[in-house]
Amino acid sequence: MPLLYFHHHHILYQNLYHNMAAASPLVSVLISNYNYAPFVQQCIESVLQQTYQNTEIIVYDDGSTDNSVEVIERFGDKIIFINPKKNFGAPSRLNQINAINEAYRRSKGDIVCLLDSDDYFAPQKIEKIVAAFAANPRASLVQHPMQEVNGEGLHLPQLRPPHLLPPDITNGNLLPHILQHHNLFRLFALTSGLCASRTFLEQVMPLRVPDRYDETCVDVRVSRLSVFYGETVTLYEPLAYYRIHGNNWIHQLHDKDFLENHIQQMYDLFNEWLQERGYPPVDLNKNTYRKKKGLLQKLKSMLFFSKK
Repeated sequence: MPLLYFHHHHILYQNLYHNMAAASPLVSVLISNYNYAPFVQQCIESVLQQTYQNTEIIVYDDGSTDNSVEVIERFGDKIIFINPKKNFGAPSRLNQINAINEAYRRSKGDIVCLLDSDDYFAPQKIEKIVAAFAANPRASLVQHPMQEVNGEGLHLPQLRPPHLLPPDITNGNLLPHILQHHNLFRLFALTSGLCASRTFLEQVMPLRVPDRYDETCVDVRVSRLSVFYGETVTLYEPLAYYRIHGNNWIHQLHDKDFLENHIQQMYDLFNEWLQERGYPPVDLNKNTYRKKKGLLQKLKSMLFFSKK
């Protein structure tokens, strides 16, 4: 079944890129926002100022209680604004997944890029993403690291994630590596570093929400699902900026119990997907990339989160 599965999707990708070659593909940028009024203007402007202009920007606000809506509405018809005027009401990670689901429903692009509203793109990002998809017709996902910046936009010394595995591992079909090494770490970028083929997304969207995996974010789901539908292309140039500020959810990963739960949920969810597709499960305890440290430091080293 798995070989037929990949053969079927290879044909779909060939058809997609035949269509894309005829003209510059439309790129949809999906932005989810909740109470990030200080940052969302720069976020949207970074897409409007791209060197590649065949884009659409879809912003979903999840019932913000600050002045986010006022800031977003200033962009008028330059964006598609989805404003349900109330919060989805689930845990925050599931709220974000719902926001991306709803934004995706309105999108039309052949390529879909995710963007958190406290982050922003480098000016040539979309141009380079489009080129990468064109050069790699089997790609379901093109990704890249991000430059960390502080709340004021000043560069910090670290990339996020700072230590992706080498290109011979993070490019191509990643599923054999995952199955052999039981490894789901250091392979993928975070949300604002992910761009996906619509052909892939059409087969998995909308993402299931709510579900019991309330600590498993949209980036974990999209990136890990992509390995079943095509190849991964990793660009090692930081093409977006990841903002470090007091409200990043990622700070919770310094809590031992939260971190362990986050890791276990990711493995449990991925094993559901493996079982549905006829593959054997992966086991965190058999991960050959684990470090010989205490549990908390071991998990932090695999995820490579900074200490900020």
